[in-house]
Amino acid sequence: MKKNTLIMFDCFGVISSCVLPTYFRSRFGETEGYKLERFYCEKGDMGELTLMDIAVEASKLTGEDPKTLYRDWIEGTVVDPRIRELVLKLKEEYHVVLASNAMEDLVEKVFQKHDLYGLFDKIFISYKMKDVKPNISYYQTIINSYDIKFDKIIMIDDRTISLIYVKEIGIEPILFTTFEEVKNRIYEILDK
Repeated sequence: MKKNTLIMFDCFGVISSCVLPTYFRSRFGETEGYKLERFYCEKGDMGELTLMDIAVEASKLTGEDPKTLYRDWIEGTVVDPRIRELVLKLKEEYHVVLASNAMEDLVEKVFQKHDLYGLFDKIFISYKMKDVKPNISYYQTIINSYDIKFDKIIMIDDRTISLIYVKEIGIEPILFTTFEEVKNRIYEILDK
């Protein structure tokens, strides 16, 4: 029987590399690239755009082939095998879920590519939920999907903004920096 602890992992920037920020910044520079990434990703995260829609829009700005962009973005994702092993180990004792802001088809394609579906007890993706991090309602939906009162809840994310309100509802935030630091911090919290 699993302990009454819930551990939530973000996908892009934690489980997998994050390709869209790199793409937009490499094509348009730091400031404009960030604006474009946020504009398109926020729409995608809410289910208003798919990854292919974003590829089509990006192609209008750069002249690149949208099908090539789409393929390159999927193929460009990388999963650290240490993260995979950590998640599998944690899942043996704790409730482990994916909690990701992502657009339609991105998570699915990355999970197929890297065979990640078996890693998590449950998967929560913003475009399906029509809600995004850092909204408290996003996290509350995940917590309420269980008929358990958790003793501990942990959220690992690479974006500070996604973690700013979580303490208000009893979630221990962990900002993803390096694998070793995050692993050590998870076990510090679990050992309290």
